[in-house]
Amino acid sequence: MKALAIAELTDSAGGRSRGEILALTDASVLTGGKPLFLPEESHRYVLCPSLGILTCNTGRKIAPRFVHRYCQSLTVAALLWDLDELDRCRTLGLPYTRACSFDFSLPRGKTIPFSVEAMERFSFTFRAGDREQTWSVAAQAPDWRERLGAMSRLFTFRTGDLLLPALGPGLPVAVDTHVSAWCADTDNLEPHHILDFNIK
Repeated sequence: MKALAIAELTDSAGGRSRGEILALTDASVLTGGKPLFLPEESHRYVLCPSLGILTCNTGRKIAPRFVHRYCQSLTVAALLWDLDELDRCRTLGLPYTRACSFDFSLPRGKTIPFSVEAMERFSFTFRAGDREQTWSVAAQAPDWRERLGAMSRLFTFRTGDLLLPALGPGLPVAVDTHVSAWCADTDNLEPHHILDFNIK
């Protein structure tokens, strides 16, 4: 399966806008609380959370008003950035995806069935160590239909793909950091069992 993510851009005034689409074409999704391993312990890392959407059906160049037909379930996922490797990619002009995770590993939490209503009120708190942030569709991806439509213009959606419509700001992580997330106002999901794993 593949994972597609949109990296948010932050300007000098602190405003955020939609950035580039990252494609992890052979992603390894970690579920069930499996640990996330850091490839180089001495490097600096941040973990960027996002709502995750698991797809159903196959389609490409999907009109934004129809993208919900390709969404099967919702979850919480996070993308690991190796900041030292990212600096090297920027210097050498290499693809930024080289700095994403180790073997494209993506931690993913439990899922809930997709509905447009659940999507638009989806919100969660994400904690890494002693730092936390809140992510919500209303704040980070109110234009989620357009974001998914933009992804589908470049890549074919296939059943089981993981879409991350808006990566939140990164929280620093290191070996032995505990990571968790819990939802607000989302039915059928145990509040403290959405996402829970350790960095190794």
